[in-house]
Amino acid sequence: MRAELVRRLFAQHVTADEAGFAGELYLSLDQLHELHQEGMHIGSHGYTHAWLNSLSAEGQQTEVDLSLGFLRQAGISLDVWTICYPYGGYDESLLGILRARRCGLGFTVEPRIADLDREGRLTLPRIDTNDLPS
Repeated sequence: MRAELVRRLFAQHVTADEAGFAGELYLSLDQLHELHQEGMHIGSHGYTHAWLNSLSAEGQQTEVDLSLGFLRQAGISLDVWTICYPYGGYDESLLGILRARRCGLGFTVEPRIADLDREGRLTLPRIDTNDLPS
């Protein structure tokens, strides 16, 4: 019932063309590749933006592998790849998967400056632009 209500409200107040609307919000593969070619670092954020710590180990593997496949499809080298955990969610199972796939860095949503001498490379805090004074 909730999905139908949201669909109707979206169609009434925003647009009936949900796919077209989403297409304007997100980068295309070509745009992503161009950013990478211009020197931007493009990392993983999961494949479906799931709370990765709520998934089984198999689900976590699938999320990571599909995300890496997507990055490869965009022409992004995975020699040094990173992940920023959706919603900050990670656990030991996920960290093991990331180590096995040679993830370089993992970023949490903990808002502070990382101490690289003390932090684990897969559990780094970060400063989000929303955390900066305006």
